[in-house]
Amino acid sequence: MAIIPTLTHGDFPPIKLKGLLKGAFYDEVVVHVPVGSTSVESEVHAIKDIRKGSMFFIVSSLLLILEFAFAVLFFFIASYTASYSVSPHSVETTTSYYTITRHYTVYGMHNTYFPTAFGFGIAIAIFFISIIISMSVLYLIGLIKIREGFSALKDRWSNLNIGYIGTTLILAGAILNILSSPFFFYAGPFGAFVTMIGTALLLIGEILLGVGIYNLGEDYKNSTVSSSGILIAIPLGITAFIGFILLYHSLGKVVKGLLKENPQRY
Repeated sequence: MAIIPTLTHGDFPPIKLKGLLKGAFYDEVVVHVPVGSTSVESEVHAIKDIRKGSMFFIVSSLLLILEFAFAVLFFFIASYTASYSVSPHSVETTTSYYTITRHYTVYGMHNTYFPTAFGFGIAIAIFFISIIISMSVLYLIGLIKIREGFSALKDRWSNLNIGYIGTTLILAGAILNILSSPFFFYAGPFGAFVTMIGTALLLIGEILLGVGIYNLGEDYKNSTVSSSGILIAIPLGITAFIGFILLYHSLGKVVKGLLKENPQRY
């Protein structure tokens, strides 16, 4: 009969790990692990998901800021180019020959540079569309990660269910706004109505998400997390951006605290 060793770790219920050393020295190994350690591990994983989601939100917001900056830059470039090309028309001359020559030069310049300007416009459009798509994808990934984190934590902390509901409403609102875009409904009445519903869901969901993050900070005794939840609940882009930066930083400390309290599992 094979000898079954017992690896103790205090007075905890045993878990049999069959086949761990089977064929080597023993047929079975009985190891004792702390009760609730799996729960702590799932908490850490869930908080890391929320932290990753906040990082995706931060990057998405930075892309939005980048897009706005380039839009302003291109606007000034286009304004300068337009004023330069039109100015020769406004010059008053007394010589008929000079006027004809001047107009001919201007029209020739437009005909020569029109393909270049058109190609430049297409390149700008592709650039902005790529930023919008990247920003939207990162936003949705971040939202899904935060939703997964709250889904895992709401069984332990009932007051975090509001964060899960908030992310669900935001996801529904984002999908409705995408479906109501001009590409699908050409900005018709039905599309405008769906956009209104989607926007309302986004606003309500953002407020609920902020409340959920505030509760998260209260549950884990971290005032910075709670403060980030207040900023995120305010329906302003800049406050939410700052809130997610604070959330990313403070959740890192929460994870370190949990790992320090439960070193045997990590």
